[in-house]
Amino acid sequence: MGVVALALAAGIGLDWGCRPGPFWIAGFFGAAGVAGWVLRRTGWANLCLILLLVGAGALRAELDRREPAPAFGPASLEGMLVSEPELSRDGRSFTGWFRADGVLIQVRLPSRAGEFRYGERLKLHGMLRPGRGSSPLTLTLSPEGGEGWVRGRVRGRERETRFDERRWLWVHGAGGVLSVTGPEGVIRLDGRPGLWVRYRRWVARLRGALANQGRMLLAPEESGMLEGLILGEGRGIRPEIWEAFRKTGTLHVLVVSGSHVGLIMLISMMLLGMLRTPRAVCPLVLGGVLVTYCLLTGGNPPILRATLAGLLLCWGTFRGVEVPPLNLLGAAGAAILAAQPRALADAGFQLSFAAVAGILWAGAWWKREESVPGTRRVPGTLIFYLKQAAAVSIAAWAATAPLIAWHFGMFSFAAPLANLVVVPWASLLVAVGVPVCGFGLLAPWAAGPFAAAFAAGARGLAAAVQWAAGLPGVFWFL
Repeated sequence: MGVVALALAAGIGLDWGCRPGPFWIAGFFGAAGVAGWVLRRTGWANLCLILLLVGAGALRAELDRREPAPAFGPASLEGMLVSEPELSRDGRSFTGWFRADGVLIQVRLPSRAGEFRYGERLKLHGMLRPGRGSSPLTLTLSPEGGEGWVRGRVRGRERETRFDERRWLWVHGAGGVLSVTGPEGVIRLDGRPGLWVRYRRWVARLRGALANQGRMLLAPEESGMLEGLILGEGRGIRPEIWEAFRKTGTLHVLVVSGSHVGLIMLISMMLLGMLRTPRAVCPLVLGGVLVTYCLLTGGNPPILRATLAGLLLCWGTFRGVEVPPLNLLGAAGAAILAAQPRALADAGFQLSFAAVAGILWAGAWWKREESVPGTRRVPGTLIFYLKQAAAVSIAAWAATAPLIAWHFGMFSFAAPLANLVVVPWASLLVAVGVPVCGFGLLAPWAAGPFAAAFAAGARGLAAAVQWAAGLPGVFWFL
């Protein structure tokens, strides 16, 4: 399955770079198919099959590129909200995703029109515009310790970065941005929500309840860290802490990813074992838990990859089939690319799959080294685990460092060493943070000790990362 994902990615990249058109893609398909049939009894048949997959990736990208584009200007659109709208920091507007006539649009709705929910049918009147091009966006820190996101070219202590809204919308498959200025531009349409819509709304209410429990039990800074680590919502984390994690190459721990999914699966399996759940039912329950957690955390590429791999693992367990880890990774990548080819251009997608591929390679190398006669490695010793962790950290860093340098223009020299400390620390915080949210809903009195432990650990982690980011030579801007 890894070869399948790579072939699809190659075909998508080929279509983006060359734009061959449907005629040439059909010809490529026909030639590869005929060659595969003629050479079906030889070793060249596998190559022809790979070429067919490359053609399939190019065809999928071509179909995606030919999707209808909206007409910009004053617009009146009727459709459905396909995300739970989020309230802006100033409380004046909601931002969410809206699908009208098969086109995905980012909408900005006035808060004066009331609250909005997933699956709500609306008729909107506003101004539809394309995404803006690259514009300067710089984080500056004042001597007094204040911070702010400032538009414009600023000379200061931090390197200027740029945000390309047009490319960001394109990666997410959106056709533009619709801004509705007043409540009169919003007309709510009648409609009975289906089962899926009701389920998504329940997940949104659960997410809000978990976030509120964190805010009640923790200080604002620690609750922001809890929401980032457990729910994938990083707006509550201070910008200077984001910068410190970015400089040390440990920003990935603030993004919900495969380690979180693994921990959720482990906790769920422990609970199912305590409840003596029948073995045939466990994969179905685990699959439901994984899907719910994926929706709860927003479904970004790392969590989507881990969720798809977890679902395949549950399927293999249900069928009694052992699925190799590389096949899980390849199947998840192929499924995401088949559904949304533009995900290939997303930095999160690239970094997530590159990091896991590096870790899998390190694991395979470690097993080969252990099998060499004469080697002395005693499992269970501290040195053994430190060497294993160092191999995994270096492999993940080597796989992602070129992508980080390309996308963010920065190279972190301290990332392999910093990850040896930060990753276990953050994993422990996740393990402590899950009871904070869970007990906060069921038994608030039992969540107090976990909340105190999480607050102390979160403060210590932020202080340690900020200290490391201030050391000379930790990072280098390209």
